[in-house]
Amino acid sequence: MPRLFVRKAAKTDVAEAFSWYEARRAGLGHEFLDEISVSLEAIEAQPLRFPTVLDDIQMAVVHRFPYLIYFVELRNSMSVLAVLHGRRDPQVWQRRR
Repeated sequence: MPRLFVRKAAKTDVAEAFSWYEARRAGLGHEFLDEISVSLEAIEAQPLRFPTVLDDIQMAVVHRFPYLIYFVELRNSMSVLAVLHGRRDPQVWQRRR
């Protein structure tokens, strides 16, 4: 099974979203993290089920939260480029390639 790597910028994306949700309601940030984990597990288990959105970049929709996970499948692994709100400027994740 391929390995999944979350790049530093994507980890920062998740940390910022966690803080935002946790500030809205105690525990909501943790619910967000749980959904991110579920999505990452799905990506690692079945990367081909997710659509390609640009060149070789694929996208997964996070359940319950308006976030998208952008990743690329490499030879022996997958690399998460970004975890961003769906309304963010697409150039943010496109520049991370």
